[in-house]
Amino acid sequence: MSDPSLFMTRMSIDRPAMLRFGRSFGIPPELADEGYSVHALLRALFGEFAPKPFDSRPSPGRSLALLGYARAPAAQLADHAMRFADPLACACLDLEGLASKPMPADWPPSSKLGFDVRICPVVRSRADTARMAHGGTRAHAEVDAFLPEAWNSDASTPLDRGAVYSRWLQRELSREGAAALVSARLISFKRTRLARRNHGDQRGWTRVERPDVTMTGVLEVTGSEAFERLLGRGIGRHRAFGFGMLLLKPVSTAHA
Repeated sequence: MSDPSLFMTRMSIDRPAMLRFGRSFGIPPELADEGYSVHALLRALFGEFAPKPFDSRPSPGRSLALLGYARAPAAQLADHAMRFADPLACACLDLEGLASKPMPADWPPSSKLGFDVRICPVVRSRADTARMAHGGTRAHAEVDAFLPEAWNSDASTPLDRGAVYSRWLQRELSREGAAALVSARLISFKRTRLARRNHGDQRGWTRVERPDVTMTGVLEVTGSEAFERLLGRGIGRHRAFGFGMLLLKPVSTAHA
């Protein structure tokens, strides 16, 4: 059976209220990055229907504007929250102000679309000599996709970070034959510290540092159903925490 229709959902989150909810949820204030706080709030409000991936940005006042892809329309999300969510979670946004639109189910192959996307471009490390010579990163750890190429490149040839991330993005877009990258440009790069729960014997919280990259460009759809699944799944790792949402736009306004 195919997935339900995909909806783009928009909501406005009260940031101070979200921080209060986070404290009640057990997120240490000194560790609470915004992505994890939003993730916890969405799960508390909407359960299995929580939008993922999502993109959140500050808006005027004390609010956070959020766009996300969900497999349920706004009315169903609001109904779920009213029936099951903690009142502290419901106090973080106006449920009646939730808005959504159905996304197209048909994306004709060869269609060109502009996009913006915030990504966390990481790969799994391998225990090779080049890596061990540069800090002893343990095997299978997540590392910035730029690092393996830098470790194995000719030191006399400058390595372009934007080009490395474009190649990483091309691989992600092409999964299941969904899309091909026509062009891409690096908009911003920074290292971001993310809060994560430990799920082993030592329960608690930890901080991890990951690349935080925004790119813009043009893609070409190569498989209609696969592309629809890609939109709903998102790009790369940490999609439940604010990374990986493809925001589409006409090619005429894209920065190729």
